[in-house]
Amino acid sequence: FGGTYGCPIKRDRFFFFASYEGLRLRQPVVSLSDVPSMTARRTAPPTIQPLLNLYPLPNGLARPDGFAEFASSFANSGRHDTASLRLDRYITNRLMISGYYNLADSNAQERGAGGFSLNTLNRIFNRSRMLTGTIAYTISPRMVAEFKANYSHFSSRSSYRLDDFGGAVLPAESILSQSALFS
Repeated sequence: FGGTYGCPIKRDRFFFFASYEGLRLRQPVVSLSDVPSMTARRTAPPTIQPLLNLYPLPNGLARPDGFAEFASSFANSGRHDTASLRLDRYITNRLMISGYYNLADSNAQERGAGGFSLNTLNRIFNRSRMLTGTIAYTISPRMVAEFKANYSHFSSRSSYRLDDFGGAVLPAESILSQSALFS
């Protein structure tokens, strides 16, 4: 979805143009992964059980190697927004200045990204900003001198978070800080 709008601010001298586009996406996924089996969870030492319980509960066949299948369907979501603004101003019939600003902002959330368990959410945020200014001088009908300056900035960040998807049990933060778990 989106839209554009443009109009003269001052006839034949000053012009304005703006646009916006948006995208919302929910992509359905069916996935099968390996998780610790119920037998492995029950027979593990007490200090290891909280780590095994971080994974979703199996809902498929158990294997002799201590793993079982976990199958599920879910939707990964994404959002993308882009907006721009352009101003053009004729100072004289030969001299024109213009400015252009663009902003693109997006984020996505992907379950099980990078081969992690399905109760791991990867959140990605991206933002791009660009500002461009132009001065154009018409020397003759066959020759134009133009000067452009641009500033661009892009930022991106990603984070992973566990949730209780599929019956996973998230421990209290104090459990994660116990040295017995990691010794």
